[in-house]
Amino acid sequence: MKNQDFNKLEWMEYVIGGSFGNTINKEEIVNKTEVKQLLQFFKITYDELVILALLVDGGIRQEEQGIDSFLEHFGGSIRNLKNINNALQGLISKRYVIAQTKNRLSKTLIKQTFQVDEKVYEALLTNNTTLLCKKPAENFVELLQLIQELIDKRCEGVFDADTLLKLVENELTTAKKCIELDWLNNFNLSIVDKTLFFCTAINYFTNESKADLEYYIKQIEDKFTKQKAIREKIINKTSPLITNELVVKEEDGFAFDEFIELTQKSITALFEKQKKEKKKKSYSTATLLYPDAILDENLFYNPSEWKQINTIEKVLSIEKHKQIIDHLEENGLGKGISILFNGFSGTGKTATAKRLAKLTNRALFCVDVEKIVDKWMGDSEKNVKKIFSEYYEFSKECEHTPILFFNEDSIFSKRVLVNQSTDRSHNSMQNILLEEMENFTGISIVTSNNADKLDPAFERRFLYKVEFEKPNTTTQFQLLQNSFPNMSIDIINQAINNYSFTGGQIYNIRKKYIMQCILEENDLESLFLNLCQEEIKITTSTKIGFGSKL
Repeated sequence: MKNQDFNKLEWMEYVIGGSFGNTINKEEIVNKTEVKQLLQFFKITYDELVILALLVDGGIRQEEQGIDSFLEHFGGSIRNLKNINNALQGLISKRYVIAQTKNRLSKTLIKQTFQVDEKVYEALLTNNTTLLCKKPAENFVELLQLIQELIDKRCEGVFDADTLLKLVENELTTAKKCIELDWLNNFNLSIVDKTLFFCTAINYFTNESKADLEYYIKQIEDKFTKQKAIREKIINKTSPLITNELVVKEEDGFAFDEFIELTQKSITALFEKQKKEKKKKSYSTATLLYPDAILDENLFYNPSEWKQINTIEKVLSIEKHKQIIDHLEENGLGKGISILFNGFSGTGKTATAKRLAKLTNRALFCVDVEKIVDKWMGDSEKNVKKIFSEYYEFSKECEHTPILFFNEDSIFSKRVLVNQSTDRSHNSMQNILLEEMENFTGISIVTSNNADKLDPAFERRFLYKVEFEKPNTTTQFQLLQNSFPNMSIDIINQAINNYSFTGGQIYNIRKKYIMQCILEENDLESLFLNLCQEEIKITTSTKIGFGSKL
């Protein structure tokens, strides 16, 4: 049924007023046509609608909300606590609401605050329900990645163990049919056993062969007695994961220091097909990075950068790219699309190239520059030609045109006056590179920290030139809030008021923050501010010759 176009925010405000202190009968509110349509729009219950409306209102006012504010809304009686808790769990499981905690060890909703996911606001303002629907996993690797995201959020205290299991079950139910999932379903495992199995499979997929049994049991189950029962079944070898030879327990582990890993039977069933599919020949000039091996990453840009990047996304999309190439050829224009990302280190150039590859389902042909510039005269020129011949060879193996990725601009340097034989070799290499770029028929991205050092002749070879500047205050806020979702807005603003960050610096701060939280208990806000100061002090006082993550 098509959603009726009416002011949903106005009627959410009506729900808030009508439900306050239970002054109006619930049936009277629900019988309103617009309220019925709101319930249908979100596919939620009345209690969930009331809580969602309160959170939307609080979010617009930038006010933190917890269980206490919901209790106050319903008159202060704790008898409403169960309904509030159930409504919050329902909204969190639908991913409409995000739970936050200042204490990473606290997993109960009573000690948390809540906010509405951005997609809810977008859906309300655009009247578009598709924004509320999460895309199901297309294949087994995507399924692993989605479950990994859920486990990460569970570790951060976003929801409890029961919600984790419900969300995992939903991912398994909605995922597209694949032989790996069909194989696993043959064993009639409970959702608890399936989730533990997926935790072990994720460890294997990320090159960590062993999974910490105690750690994952605590993520899957909150109650100590049930945690103990899961552990004992593994140790006593009565768990269906053991009896069906899906996982094996490390025999020499200490109590509460147990590890499990996939059996060869499971590895063969889940990953051998992928190994065969990906067993393509290697290339001497580059390494290959496939889209399913690129992690999803939230990136934030200044407005001027986003406008250009958004255009490039559309140009490289599978739907538009072929159409664009056909039109270019019809008009006698070259079909190559070359892009230059230039800007300060740590501003997101490399991460954006990977993001484009992920979004457009294209492999990255990452040129190994150190392999190209050979110390033997004449070999460098041959290697430059080889880059392009191997790229075109690889393109024939790919369903979609891959991206030729130069994550270093040194071979695009300016031509020089010939004073010695190496100068002649250098210029010859540049001329070959210019010729290849002129006749290029694929997609290429080059990153640079200083485009001024590039040979001017390359400039017109780049169709798009994006200048990455240091993130402005708004973008820094988005980066920090995304990296530290449980940190208060006041503390994030305090950091921004005192320091100026790049994305690469924020990545370093977040990594050290997570490590420090594991090593010892800390005042999290003080730890965050201290790490901000430390990172800025290091990067401004000492020049270190390594590239940043972003």
